[in-house]
Amino acid sequence: MYQSNQTGDLATLPYRTPRGSTVLMAAVGPGGGTARTFTDNDSSANGLGDITLTTGLVLLKEKKRHPQLRASLYLKVPTADEEKGLGTGEWDWGPGLGISKWMGNWHLFAEGRYVFQGDSDLYATRNYLSYNGGLGRQFTPTFYGALQARGATESAEGVSDYLEGRTKFIWRFLPDNALEGYLGRGMSDASPDFSAGLALFHDF
Repeated sequence: MYQSNQTGDLATLPYRTPRGSTVLMAAVGPGGGTARTFTDNDSSANGLGDITLTTGLVLLKEKKRHPQLRASLYLKVPTADEEKGLGTGEWDWGPGLGISKWMGNWHLFAEGRYVFQGDSDLYATRNYLSYNGGLGRQFTPTFYGALQARGATESAEGVSDYLEGRTKFIWRFLPDNALEGYLGRGMSDASPDFSAGLALFHDF
């Protein structure tokens, strides 16, 4: 994981010293990543990020007259170095509920999750609600694309709500292998200006 920040580029939150005084600032997002803003104009850090795990259970299978309902459970393992500003150093967890419906080749989906954050000694974190939803389409048997909005309420004191728009795709280039990627554009002060991701999946 690598993060670079120029002063003023990221939303900030109070950074606590052991005595409780606020002397530094840090940026935190609903994805769990953090980056401190020091007094210099440019700071960066690299290292292992937090590991997140999500499991789910289908409560109601999709049928012609009703959508699919899926419950989920999220867990963040604090593997990121909090001293470098790459994480809060605390365990987070939260339940979620998703709904989705196919209408021919079109796909509507939405999900919400409430995350309980660990009580960090370094960052003034708070519990938050995250959500996402969008519209997708199965263009070919092997290619799926979607427009998606992702957001969250304040994840720490003094940080504005998170909101980001994304364009994503899933390309199943082999029966057991798929490539997933996205491009994102932030729409709030707590969001990155731009984001991107790429993942490779294998079905066992």
